[in-house]
Amino acid sequence: MIRINFLPPEQRPPKWRTGKIFAVLTLLVVGAFAAAWGWLSFMLDHTERSLADTKNRYELLRPAREAMLAANAKQQGIDAKNAVLMTLTNERPSWYAILSQLGAKTPAEIWLTDLTVEKNVIKLNGMAKGYPDLAAFMRTLDQDELFVEPVLGKAERIAAAAAIKFEMTVKVKGL
Repeated sequence: MIRINFLPPEQRPPKWRTGKIFAVLTLLVVGAFAAAWGWLSFMLDHTERSLADTKNRYELLRPAREAMLAANAKQQGIDAKNAVLMTLTNERPSWYAILSQLGAKTPAEIWLTDLTVEKNVIKLNGMAKGYPDLAAFMRTLDQDELFVEPVLGKAERIAAAAAIKFEMTVKVKGL
């Protein structure tokens, strides 16, 4: 159908109805703002709930965290003590190693009856089959890298046992 309008141009209705277009645009803009406000409100509520849940979980984990921090502090103290101990151990030989070395260097002809340790000096009391065996034992200790200055304090022959009773001191290197 063809429409013909015989009105003069100034009286003709406009082809574009600006009022309706403005109303539709206004409704679209208000609808977009309402949708954006609704979405942002939903996201804000969701974030607040997540934050509240996280705070509750954090409060429940606080005792475990405090215990973990205390254990960490204790572990650091233990590690510091171990580091000091390791530096001391590296600088000086252990008594187990010293006594093992002494046992390895003691021949079958020497019997140790008493062993006392004072600082870096070991006092040995014992018996030997003869003077040459005792002299060989002292030479062996003198040549060892761990022992220094073996000094014979006293040596006397025991006729009943056919042995020599002796007392000697030996210094230990590195102590």
